[in-house]
Amino acid sequence: MKISIGLRLFLSVLLAILAVTASAVWLLRQTVLEGFGDYAVQIELDRLEGLSNELARRHAAAGSWRFVPRRDTARRAWLRDELARLQEVRSAAIAPAAPALPAAPAAPATPAAPVLPASRASLAAPASPAAPVAPPSPPALAPPAPTIGHRLALRPSRKA
Repeated sequence: MKISIGLRLFLSVLLAILAVTASAVWLLRQTVLEGFGDYAVQIELDRLEGLSNELARRHAAAGSWRFVPRRDTARRAWLRDELARLQEVRSAAIAPAAPALPAAPAAPATPAAPVLPASRASLAAPASPAAPVAPPSPPALAPPAPTIGHRLALRPSRKA
């Protein structure tokens, strides 16, 4: 079976396009992964710098490390909690304040109900207008889990 020159040319161009596309996708993937890794490391370094500054401030205020729990498990839990607290403080400082809900519109004045005979009064009683309901507030966003807190530890010094 003889393959025509047009089909061979089409297949060679198709293979070249597929090779270039696959190479571009692979390079883009590598670049994104490398950039994201650097971004994640920078976030953790920023969080550690905030913790370091807070520990230095507390040490200067107390004059010692007595505010840090003695036991290793309690110290790790304290560090995780402290990282989470600092993250909440940072998020609250960065996040814009929630917009205030608009004031509820004033209820329209209702005209006086006409006087009806007693037999028809129960049938024609006007329904009371429903009070306006404010939209529900958006759900609170949970702070990201302090994954670095699980890898972080303070070791007491052996110096007295």
